[in-house]
Amino acid sequence: GNLTYKNSSTSYDTPGTVHTYYNGVRSIQCLYNSPYYLLAETQRGALTNQSIITVTANNDSLPSDGGGNVWATYQYIGSSTTTFTNDPVANNVHWGIEKAYDFYALFGRKSFDDNGTFINNLVHYKTNYNNAFWSGYDTVMCYGDGDGVVLDYVVGLDVAGHELTHAITSYEADLQYVGQSGALNESFSDIFGTGIEWYTLGAGSNWGIGENVALIAPYYLRSMNNPNSGLDPQPDTYTGTHWAPTGSGDPDNGGVHINSGVQNFWFYLLAAGGSGTNDLGNSYSVTGIGMSDALNIAYRNLTVYLVAKYNYNDARLGSIQ
Repeated sequence: GNLTYKNSSTSYDTPGTVHTYYNGVRSIQCLYNSPYYLLAETQRGALTNQSIITVTANNDSLPSDGGGNVWATYQYIGSSTTTFTNDPVANNVHWGIEKAYDFYALFGRKSFDDNGTFINNLVHYKTNYNNAFWSGYDTVMCYGDGDGVVLDYVVGLDVAGHELTHAITSYEADLQYVGQSGALNESFSDIFGTGIEWYTLGAGSNWGIGENVALIAPYYLRSMNNPNSGLDPQPDTYTGTHWAPTGSGDPDNGGVHINSGVQNFWFYLLAAGGSGTNDLGNSYSVTGIGMSDALNIAYRNLTVYLVAKYNYNDARLGSIQ
């Protein structure tokens, strides 16, 4: 006749605070699931039922039950209060994807597929892993911890925005990940990763990609306003300096991380303007139209005009249109 045990099944979203690895103390939404608060939320966006979930692989690969369920052995990241301090790396990702989600909501977008599908983040992927990536098969974004020599934790704000944009691209233009279409795929991720940084940090944003992540000079992976610099030097013009072979059998899937500098530099000039001489010796003088209008052009090009095997000339025509 005596009550021996009770367990609350109440869960709800609530404001929280995270201590991030790169961006200080930030505000988030977290999930209260008695008796813990979790790096997750279930009611973001216009549909009020869209979820962002951040879990850890504990330096393993994609968790699996052996039957194809990659989310069978994940581990939630919890806190006894609404303040999360125990995993600044995961905190950075969760906050970053929240800001990326809100940025894309400005275009009326509901998650990466525009249909409100859960956004899953997997941090601490493998060991000494110098990369982050979107896995379309598993619909999850994975973030490595870096090797501590060339790269630090690969979880910068523009990195998170970059990976979420890959997810969006796969549901829109689905640009084939090889050669020129692959370079465009990478470029759109750099463009919108930078746009998310601009939207979130304002004057604190910049034109570098992965500027928090790189540990060796010049301390950023790529530069949109000076593509010839960076750990991965790029051309600023079609077939310009550092242009990579674009065949499917060539390195880097035909230079997708190299030749992306062409559209990156186009976007920089479109937004900010500039003058000088390009890789081919041609002079240019451009008056920028501002970041907001430039982002609208790029987003419409990606979501309306481009398809899987389109190349730089197609992107040019689409952006003019």
